[in-house]
Amino acid sequence: MRKFYIECETSIKSRKAYDELVSATLKDSPYAVIYIAENAQKAKSIANTLPTSDKLYFIDIESLRENIRETEKISPVSQKIVLEKN
Repeated sequence: MRKFYIECETSIKSRKAYDELVSATLKDSPYAVIYIAENAQKAKSIANTLPTSDKLYFIDIESLRENIRETEKISPVSQKIVLEKN
C-alpha cells in the first residue's frame, strides 16, 4: 500500500520550518506529500519556499473540490509544474 501525507497550509512558514518538516516527512518514505493551499497563488508561494523534491505535490481547495465532485479522485500537481507556471 502507498503512503501519502496531506498537509493543509493556511499560512506560509519559514524556509527553516519547511526544511525541517520536509526532511522529517521524507525520512518516512511516503509515496507523496500533498499540500492543500487556499488558492493557486498560495500553492506556488509554498512550492517556492519548500526544498525541491519530486515527492511534493500541490492542489488548491477549489481544484480539490472539483476533482472530488467530478472524478471522485484528487489530481495534485507536482512541485516542478507548479513552479513552471506563470
